[in-house]
Amino acid sequence: MSVQKTSVSRTTSLTGAAVFGALAAVITFLIQIPWPVPGFTFLQLDLAEIVDVLAFLLFGPAVGLFTTLIHYLVLNFLPTPSPIFGPLLKLFGVTSMLLGMWLGYGAYARILKRRGGVITGFGLMSGTGAALRAIILTPINYVFLIFVFFPNTVFSTSYLSFYFVGLATYNVIQTVLATVVPFVVVKALSRAAPNLEVRTWFARMKPSTAAQAQKTP
Repeated sequence: MSVQKTSVSRTTSLTGAAVFGALAAVITFLIQIPWPVPGFTFLQLDLAEIVDVLAFLLFGPAVGLFTTLIHYLVLNFLPTPSPIFGPLLKLFGVTSMLLGMWLGYGAYARILKRRGGVITGFGLMSGTGAALRAIILTPINYVFLIFVFFPNTVFSTSYLSFYFVGLATYNVIQTVLATVVPFVVVKALSRAAPNLEVRTWFARMKPSTAAQAQKTP
């Protein structure tokens, strides 16, 4: 019976990932919010990443990453301003953000779980997600800029510094947008349906009853 229950759980998670990933791709296609910063108008705030992070919080890191992969694959079949390379950069960005959040959760679980609450843990996850995303995308964007978008073009050091600082700022703000909304949604769902909270991966961030008792004087 336990084997059957695990199988159903995995099937449900994978189905959810497929649905969430396809939904994220459609949102990317339908909703375009330009980044209102001179020199970076080619960027867009992507509400679809909210769906990727929501799958990550509800079902766990593996399902969240699989959702991101589905998001990427479906994007390749939809018309986008930058085919092939646009979806690929999106894959790198969201994947690095989720991996950073996973690392942040690991640090929280090992160091701060007995002393901090869910908000502390989530803040750490968002911070590491934003940092890893900005760090990983900087060399990737450099390669794309030099060899894909503007080959045989010489850029000054001052321009490259301006360009990559601007991209890093965008990635940090995009991470905040993509993580805060799912956190609010998951917290609201937890209050509305306590049984759902017990089943979510994000519920593990709460200190155990024993840990809470140790904190009580």
